[in-house]
Amino acid sequence: MHNLSIHTFNQSCYPFIVKETMLPLPNTKYDRSTREKWFPPGHGDVYNALFESGLLENLINQGKEYIFISNVDNLGATVNLDMLYHMINEDSEFVMEVTEKTRADVQGGTLVSYKNKPHLLEASQVPPEHMDDFRAINKFETFNTNNLWVNLRAIQRLVAQDLIDIEPLVTFRTVKNHKVVQLETAAGEAIHLFKNFIGLKVPRSRFLPVKSSSDLFLVQSNLYQIKHGSLIMNPARTTPTIPIVKLGLEFQSAKEYLARFEHGIPNITELDHLTVAGDVKFGSNISLKVCTSMCLIEVLSYAGKLIQMLLRIGNGDSCCERRCSHRPAGRNRVRKQGGYGQPSNLGPLIPVAYAVEPIGD
Repeated sequence: MHNLSIHTFNQSCYPFIVKETMLPLPNTKYDRSTREKWFPPGHGDVYNALFESGLLENLINQGKEYIFISNVDNLGATVNLDMLYHMINEDSEFVMEVTEKTRADVQGGTLVSYKNKPHLLEASQVPPEHMDDFRAINKFETFNTNNLWVNLRAIQRLVAQDLIDIEPLVTFRTVKNHKVVQLETAAGEAIHLFKNFIGLKVPRSRFLPVKSSSDLFLVQSNLYQIKHGSLIMNPARTTPTIPIVKLGLEFQSAKEYLARFEHGIPNITELDHLTVAGDVKFGSNISLKVCTSMCLIEVLSYAGKLIQMLLRIGNGDSCCERRCSHRPAGRNRVRKQGGYGQPSNLGPLIPVAYAVEPIGD
């Protein structure tokens, strides 16, 4: 066990603003009875919170020079000394890690240039008519991982001079039957305030957020290996992209999730896209492979009998590029007059499970 010192500090608390009057929703100081009228102002508050708490000065007095900031759910965000050395060699005060955008990241903030300085553009700041451009992977190829390396004395200098001026992100909500305004800030937007700022493109393994059971499935699988305390891509994975995994409602609780993977997570080093819905449990020694060589098995219940329909997806095309649905796909669907549907004279068929298996040659 490393000899670690754990420090804590409180973030600020901002009042909701009533949209109609532009006045604070609470009329008293913050306490337990009024907590629903207040909100945390986003991670852009970290600079002021470090300063006001005294922790910033404490760290500087200990001889610390740099701080690494990341989202708590990002398992790929670990201290990398190569990045720190690069920051020192470039005499940079601020480094933001960015990585290649995929279809799963179209809402992620991206660095843009405005008046010859970088700014973090978030989806909430984009006008509706330009949202397609913002989401286009070929136009904005990278996005902010929110892994930030910052010089402590630079933070101290800017906060002491009241120069932390971050563009607020405006959202509208309804609280206590009032339409209110919520103002938040993003820590990455401060990049333009620092000297010798750098946007550093990093491998996708530096951004592994776990917000759902689908995310947990990925990091627990053999897609990653642990090296020096960091998750790295398994060399057996021949493509740099991360599989798109969508686990159904039956996988959302920890108890259900563990029960459905009682024999361990399947081998997914060759997987591109997986969608699972219904009452599905995975056995042992299972390998899941790319969509083009996958079969969606739809188990249907009728009159106490199980009907298995093996439905081939696509004819060599990736379902990631086309579609991946729970409806029968491909030429082997059951034909009815005027289209595709359930077999006649059987009544309604109720989907109860979906799974994926490789198709034999």
